[in-house]
Amino acid sequence: FGVDARELSRRYPSEEWDRVVFNLPQAPPEPRRRNQIQRQRALLRDFCAAAASVLSRDGQIWVTLLAGQGGTRLDPNQRAIGDSWQVQLAAAQAGPLLVSA
Repeated sequence: FGVDARELSRRYPSEEWDRVVFNLPQAPPEPRRRNQIQRQRALLRDFCAAAASVLSRDGQIWVTLLAGQGGTRLDPNQRAIGDSWQVQLAAAQAGPLLVSA
């Protein structure tokens, strides 16, 4: 579709949505680079900020991740926090309030 999830307000400047959904986000890999997980965290943070900018007052952001990627206590596959995408931190840094995981 050619939509950059980090640029929603630029692509849709006059729209307001009740829900923004991002299913299985992935930042493109960069071969031979370490810390790929940092790129995933940055993608989540930037997406949450972009989505918040187009949400209605009571709007919701939904992100679907694989088991263990989110890094929440409710994840069915627990990983060390450093090995997760830290979805709660990404949302907090971007501004939206995380109400369930």
